[in-house]
Amino acid sequence: MGITIAYRGQLKSPGLIDKICRELKEIANLMEWKYTILDEDFDKPTDIKLEVNEKGCEIVGHLALKGIDISVHKDCQSLSFFFDLNGILRDPIQMAEETDENDDLPFNFVKTQFASPEIHIIIVKLLRYLKEKYFQRFEVIDEGKYWETGDKGLLKEKMEFLSQKMNALAQALDNSWIEVEPGDSDLDILVKIEKILREMD
Repeated sequence: MGITIAYRGQLKSPGLIDKICRELKEIANLMEWKYTILDEDFDKPTDIKLEVNEKGCEIVGHLALKGIDISVHKDCQSLSFFFDLNGILRDPIQMAEETDENDDLPFNFVKTQFASPEIHIIIVKLLRYLKEKYFQRFEVIDEGKYWETGDKGLLKEKMEFLSQKMNALAQALDNSWIEVEPGDSDLDILVKIEKILREMD
């Protein structure tokens, strides 16, 4: 839950992967953003999977991607630009979970809800710049509507509205007792939570 920007695309040419990554690294250094580089072998097939261990959940295996993951702000998810051999933006987690090949371009996501509207705007402006310079196909779905409208007031209003709703939800769950019976399924628990949410209105 929270304002999220979804983005997907394919570069004008796979030959631009190194160039866009170099430029994003330069931008990150200039803005003093932390980043991680991924430079794997395209010739070796991807064979990754999600593995749960004592450290939590991690991706294991070979990931045939090249790119950069940028942390724009501490209260915002990182902005990932990982490309496959064809110059298509990919999300490593989605790749690890995929069971069937999908012909459509996969989405990447960056949640900005807990950062400021200014951080959201910086990300949108960066995506717009990259779209014009590097991508033949590029799509953005901005829940804050800044991509479509350029309206900072509307973005701020949407972020504040969702913040209020999330706070109200947290308060309602804190003040409610959910009786979980032995044998309750996930669906049973969700139904009980939904009942609490309906009582909020």
